[in-house]
Amino acid sequence: MRNKPAAAASEKYAFAGRRPAQEDAAQDKGEPSGNDPRDGAVRRAALRTARALELPPDVIAGSMRIELSGNREAVVDGCRGVLEYSRESIRLSCGEMKVCFTGRGLELRNLRRDCAIVDGYILSVAFN
Repeated sequence: MRNKPAAAASEKYAFAGRRPAQEDAAQDKGEPSGNDPRDGAVRRAALRTARALELPPDVIAGSMRIELSGNREAVVDGCRGVLEYSRESIRLSCGEMKVCFTGRGLELRNLRRDCAIVDGYILSVAFN
C-alpha cells in the first residue's frame, strides 16, 4: 500500500518530462514550469500591460536589454552568466542570445543575478 502513492507521484510527472525537484528549481528562478496552461495567458497579459504603459515589450517579457553610455559603459539587463572574461573581450549569456563586448581595459564592474555592467573602452558589440 505504501508503494502505490510513490508510483502515483512518479506517474504524475512522467507526462511532463520533469521531476518535482526540477520543477521547483524552475519556479525558484521565476521560469515557467512548462506544463502550466496559464503561462501563455500570463505572457499575453504582460505584453498588454507593456503596450498600455507604452513600454517596450522586452522590458516586461524578461528579454535582454543593453544600455550603452557612449563607448565607456554598457549595462546588460537579462544577463544569465559570464562565458568569457579578459581585458579585451567579455562574452555574456543572455538566455538564448549571447553578447560579446570587445575593446581595451574591459572589466565587469558589477555582476548581479540578472544584470552586468561592463566598463572600459568598448570597440564593438556582437550578438550570436
